[in-house]
Amino acid sequence: MTPRPDVSALRRPQIMEAALACFIRKGYVHTSMDDIVAACGLSKGSVYWYFPSKEALFAETLGMVFEKIESDLQSQLSGCRTAAAKLRLLAAASAQFGEEESGLFSLFLEFWRQIGAGGQASHIWASVLHRYKELTISILQEGRKQNEFRDGDYEQLVWAVMAAFDGLATYKVLMPELDLPKIGRTFIEVILAGLKPTGRKPKNGC
Repeated sequence: MTPRPDVSALRRPQIMEAALACFIRKGYVHTSMDDIVAACGLSKGSVYWYFPSKEALFAETLGMVFEKIESDLQSQLSGCRTAAAKLRLLAAASAQFGEEESGLFSLFLEFWRQIGAGGQASHIWASVLHRYKELTISILQEGRKQNEFRDGDYEQLVWAVMAAFDGLATYKVLMPELDLPKIGRTFIEVILAGLKPTGRKPKNGC
């Protein structure tokens, strides 16, 4: 007999894509597993086979979104020739996330309010933040070696910058008219000006 093909590689993304659309449209609290079952076109048993609860499904869906964002970002960073250019790219990506994914960001805030800081999705978010922090620090250290940047407490700086962009994304939820890309460009140029060694200007290397 011909063995049955393994469809899990197709089913899991299919369910998560449907779930993401439901979560963004209706919010985490008001989305039911029945909504997700109807959206993905599979049986309820099939959905529960892969995801035992709505929280587990949300956590894995969130992880899927962040994996794609990280993959795209790493690909873009490879085309930058200077550390300053990489920081500009990171700033633009952070602003774009708040601008284009405001529904996702507000969804996560809603979810976090419901479960507190100990849920699986919160741990995924924290892991993403730590990876982003380490990536940014490595870029700053690269810039220091190339004499683009002066010495500084890079870790504290990065946490402050990340918090600023998360705050802007929150503001965007409240005030949709905010131009986050423009604000982000202004902000990162101020940071770069403060990082440059005396007498040097950051180079544009993308």
